[in-house]
Amino acid sequence: MKTIEAYQMKKIYAIAHALGITEAGNKEDELHLLVSGLTGKASIRELSYREAATVIHMAAGGKDRLNAMYMVEGYGEQN
Repeated sequence: MKTIEAYQMKKIYAIAHALGITEAGNKEDELHLLVSGLTGKASIRELSYREAATVIHMAAGGKDRLNAMYMVEGYGEQN
């Protein structure tokens, strides 16, 4: 499985910073909650290339998309 690329990691953090969902040194900030909810992984470094692309796509939709996602019943539950 292809792992996350450096440019993807930078893009994830850049989008998260622009949205105000990241806190330096906090592994339980909104960004990490988003990553965990979408992929089940606690660390961005653990993401596959495809999972990173999904996180980028969802985060790039902005706060409105993220807020709508959080309102969906069962979001983030690992089935």
